[in-house]
Amino acid sequence: MNGRDAVDRLRKEYRLLQRLQGTGITPAPIDLFEDWEHLFLVEEYIPGLDLGHFTIGFNPLIAKIHPDVRTIEAYVALLQKIWINLALGIAAIHDRGIICGDLSIKNVVVRNAELGDVRIIDLEAAWEDGVDAPTQLMTPGFSSPTRRGAPSKEDDRYALGAVMLGTLFPMNNLLDLEPSAKEVFIEALGGDLGLPEQAQHVIEKCMSNVASERPTPRQVAEIIRHVPAQCATAPVSTPPSREELLEIVSDIADYICVSADLDREDRLYPADPFVFLTNPLGVAHGAVGVAYALSRIEGEVSKLIRSWILSRPINPDQYPPGLYLGSAGIAWGLWELGLEEVALQTLRATDNHALLWDLADVFYGAAGYGLTCLRLHQGTGDQALLDRAVQVGDWLAHSRISDVRGCHWPDKEGRSWLGYARGASGIALFLLYLHLATGEERFLKLGEEALAFDLTHALTTEEGYLSIPRGTVGSFENVLTHYWLDGSAGVATVLVRFWAYTKNTEYLDTLKRLAQDTFRKYTVFPGLFRGLSGLGNFLLDAYEFTGEECYLHEAYRTASGIALFKIRRSGGLAFPGEQLYRISTDFGTGSAGIGLFLHRLAHAGQQVGNFNFTLDHLLQGYSVGTTG
Repeated sequence: MNGRDAVDRLRKEYRLLQRLQGTGITPAPIDLFEDWEHLFLVEEYIPGLDLGHFTIGFNPLIAKIHPDVRTIEAYVALLQKIWINLALGIAAIHDRGIICGDLSIKNVVVRNAELGDVRIIDLEAAWEDGVDAPTQLMTPGFSSPTRRGAPSKEDDRYALGAVMLGTLFPMNNLLDLEPSAKEVFIEALGGDLGLPEQAQHVIEKCMSNVASERPTPRQVAEIIRHVPAQCATAPVSTPPSREELLEIVSDIADYICVSADLDREDRLYPADPFVFLTNPLGVAHGAVGVAYALSRIEGEVSKLIRSWILSRPINPDQYPPGLYLGSAGIAWGLWELGLEEVALQTLRATDNHALLWDLADVFYGAAGYGLTCLRLHQGTGDQALLDRAVQVGDWLAHSRISDVRGCHWPDKEGRSWLGYARGASGIALFLLYLHLATGEERFLKLGEEALAFDLTHALTTEEGYLSIPRGTVGSFENVLTHYWLDGSAGVATVLVRFWAYTKNTEYLDTLKRLAQDTFRKYTVFPGLFRGLSGLGNFLLDAYEFTGEECYLHEAYRTASGIALFKIRRSGGLAFPGEQLYRISTDFGTGSAGIGLFLHRLAHAGQQVGNFNFTLDHLLQGYSVGTTG
């Protein structure tokens, strides 16, 4: 890079660390030595969390459900100390003629939060003016839009503001897609955190598109130092009205339609990159999932879109059998699009798929195929389809592993996952529906054992609600997750239906505690599988099944958070997919799933039902209840 290799950059970093000794903002250099053909830089170990992990763990709007004022004020006080010390540290670096070059929340370590003690690590991109050739290393979301060629002090000032924004909420990746999102999030997060206007304003000035308007780091420190200690009164947040929701949904549908590229073979709509590793039709990321969403929102899909879908051969060698990524889900989607005969043909071709019995789960495996058989049986009355669903139920009964916690189904590597998509609770919902379709009690009992397995692993948080550990039994990731795919929203989606059918009071008590984990306005992504839309969709389930208004209120609050991620384009409204790096219109990560949730919310009084491949018509008569 610029004629400099990794060895040159390590030598430069060692020299810069030596120059910065005594500033207290960078690690102390210990040694630079060669061993055989390698060069090693040894520097002081800095204990602590990087600012990204610090924000996720300590920001009360992310880490807690409804934080009190004292908790919020304590976090803002920590931020003020961190911001001041970081700004003064950058000023000290600049005093020595050095430019940071690539500053982000990932290379700032919080050594002592109470003191605001931070260190800037990883100076690979830093350079000394007049001595070094600058590098072009940069981090998306933290790099100044005015940066041209060599990074400057003004670019570091922008990065300082971006880091401050990232400690309010880690949404910086979105800025490359929608630069105006910084003002939207500063206002929303600033309001909910009670951040005084002076502090909000200084972040905006640091991130100004006019480099000369950006305050120096010492000016930033001085402004933050004089910000009032007490948080400002947070403005009352008004959730979107029904009319606003319908307008957003209409704009989403408009953008999806104009973004279709009928000349492409690998995908029809902008989607998560996983579409290129799977197939162009699958429900999660492909054209069928998006077309299905459009059909529910607008009532129809154009003939051109149908023709594109029908022109793609569904080869068993390239299409797995599952619901969300494979041919079973495609069959279900085709059925909902009115292409009944093609749907039946597609599902029949899945019956003997070589991978059908490899996995048990809903997302990839046999339970998702069984759900599709039940759906098409309900549409056709074909006994053979019900027989196939029963065959899946029998296979699940014979292949389960039972213990005191319930029953579960390990994958090919022997791992047992938790959650809806890959875990026992999604399988439990299929078994509940199978019981309702057949009247066989054994499927209900097996489903309750499967649900028990996931619920047994739920953990109680400091605030008293329940949450689901992410990962596999025996190797959890030390993370609690609230999402539909693998967390509380997905397990609660199943739990509320078991309660609605059985009226087991223990289910209801557990539901109330588990549902609290979904009461969130802020998560890192807005999508259905791992984002706000999945939480909101469950909340509408809870509202429809229990009749309790608190769930509807929380669903509207979730919609307020989703609206912050809007990306205005000439054809309508777009949303970022996972990681916020690119626009996605797909069902699982993008605007198709988001639009379906907002559409359902706008029609909450009509109880249009869950769009996410459930069979709640089998629960007719149980779908609305009271909790007493």
